[in-house]
Formats: sequence, structure tokens, C-alpha cells
Amino acid sequence: MTWLRENSVSPDIERFWLGHANRTVGDDYSMLKKNVKFRKQIADKIGVGFELPNSIWASVVPNMAVGLAEQAVA
Repeated sequence: MTWLRENSVSPDIERFWLGHANRTVGDDYSMLKKNVKFRKQIADKIGVGFELPNSIWASVVPNMAVGLAEQAVA
């Protein structure tokens, strides 16, 4: 929330991104939440406000549960 406010994100988009309900009648009429291109521009401009550490990235591994289920059927 702080990152969004520091970067002057409009309150109706802020509520939309956070999953909060509309507060005013004006929020009901605002079409900003339907304007995907505009929301993407804002997201690209301000970023996420943090960086993920390298240790969180893992290599892609096969889903073993799927393989076991296929063996059980066979």
C-alpha cells in the first residue's frame, strides 16, 4: 500500500489491486479497473517495490505426483 501511495496510484486502482470493495459511487462508475492497458502501464512504471532474492528462484522440476498417478493407472 505504501509503495502504491508513494507512486501516486489512483485510489480506485489501489483498491482494485488490493482486492478491496468500492467506497464511493464514483468508484462504481470508474472504468480504470477495466482498462488493462492503463493498469499495465502503471505497473511497468512503478514496479513492485521490492526485489526477490536469488535463492527463491529454483529450476523447473517435473511434477512427480503426476508421474505416480500415471503409473498407478497403468
